Amino acid sequence: MEDLIIIGAGPAGLTAAIYAARAGLKTLVLEGNVKGSQVSLKTQIDSYPGFPQGISGSELILRFWEQARRWGARAVNERVLQIQPSEGKHRVETDKGSYEALAVIIASGGRPAMLGIPGEEKLAGKDISYSLAWDAAQVSGKKVMVIGESGAAIEEALRLSQHASDVVLAYQKDILRVSPILLNRIKAEPKLKVLLDTAAVAAQGEDSLEAICLHNKKTKAETKVLVDWALVLMRQTPNTEFVKGVLPLDEHGYILTNAWMATEVPGIYAAGDVRKKAFRQISTAVGDGTEGARAALRYISNL
Repeated sequence: MEDLIIIGAGPAGLTAAIYAARAGLKTLVLEGNVKGSQVSLKTQIDSYPGFPQGISGSELILRFWEQARRWGARAVNERVLQIQPSEGKHRVETDKGSYEALAVIIASGGRPAMLGIPGEEKLAGKDISYSLAWDAAQVSGKKVMVIGESGAAIEEALRLSQHASDVVLAYQKDILRVSPILLNRIKAEPKLKVLLDTAAVAAQGEDSLEAICLHNKKTKAETKVLVDWALVLMRQTPNTEFVKGVLPLDEHGYILTNAWMATEVPGIYAAGDVRKKAFRQISTAVGDGTEGARAALRYISNL
């Protein structure tokens, strides 16, 4: 029997582990669903407070882990399949066994969603990627496209321009909502072309990607861009399959919580990108993890 089980080892889950273990709770982190999260794939993070020169995502997650283990948090690399709530304790079934805890914090994050366009499925995972875990050899000398509507898409387009021959950013919004510093970097990069108000409508190619067909939402113009590789960074799909039918979710699959990260099931909380919220940043995930751990501690103390 654990005091607290945390599902996911991203910023939200590890922050919760730090606070819970430091408060004396017997804390187990199940990291199979989220192991470091997409944060660990970022080569440079400049917006997280306390690191004026920036820090890599993998180094930041490592520091989170060092702090959590310092207070006694433990981890196993198992993927959660199901949660079975009951009064006074909750059972968590994994791909390797089962565990019981007085409280559970779900911090399983999300994963990139597919575009759902013709030609995408047969090229997905080949020349169309949805992961930040690409390397320079994949894109070196190639014509690439980034499709998205977030700051992550903009950052990856800039990063890709350091290796690819040409980069096109198909950005679905009508304006780049970025800092002046980042905007200056975009303007100064000769290999990067930004197309605003633009959506991908089809992918062409049999065994390999040959082109992406685009639609401008404002002018209604249709264009075809020859590319060798594409990175899709759209709205995330939350990793909540294992709680469907157990917890209420919104129309996109995000877990519904109150301000203290509590779900409608007593003793089960959600934190970070997996819950319905306005902003999904490392800093907000850390705040969620803090609130969730403190709420779980209050709940356990009152049992």
